[in-house]
Amino acid sequence: LETLQAGKADCKLFLVEPDEPTPEEGASEQSTAPNRKVSRVDRKLSEYVSVVGPFYAARAAVLTGKDNVEQQFEKLKTAASSLSDDNYRLYQSYYTGPMRETCAHSLAKLMVVPGIARAALCQLSLDIVQRDRAPETWAKLISAFAVDPLLHAELIKLASDQAARIKAERASARSK
Repeated sequence: LETLQAGKADCKLFLVEPDEPTPEEGASEQSTAPNRKVSRVDRKLSEYVSVVGPFYAARAAVLTGKDNVEQQFEKLKTAASSLSDDNYRLYQSYYTGPMRETCAHSLAKLMVVPGIARAALCQLSLDIVQRDRAPETWAKLISAFAVDPLLHAELIKLASDQAARIKAERASARSK
């Protein structure tokens, strides 16, 4: 709620600092390796939250109707671009694929918002997962947006393009 009122999402709002060690824990001899590991974990968590936090804040603003539809969609597009940016370290992470897929599916749920441009919402959702090679991801998104009959022609073309891409892709038959 604070994020909606302020209009800005910051990853520090979502992270919780760990408790201070007790005197017994502080007095015991420990190596410095756990401290380095904790800072690395905190850095990775901050990277994830700093990408996903603004996206969900913009999505919540769309759901609450805080701004007019054009402003809401622009905020959503800006936040979604951080998910599809060429951040190599974030892109190579094991967890970003499912994270992007979940965000793209959450955009499909916004089709119930009155006055939102559904075709643009569909395109924005597909842009988030554009590098995803899994056919299941594309099939789920296509079926989520298929509730709008106006998008059917576009979705059929997308499905046939993806099928041709998968057929031409060099991979084992099991993964195709």
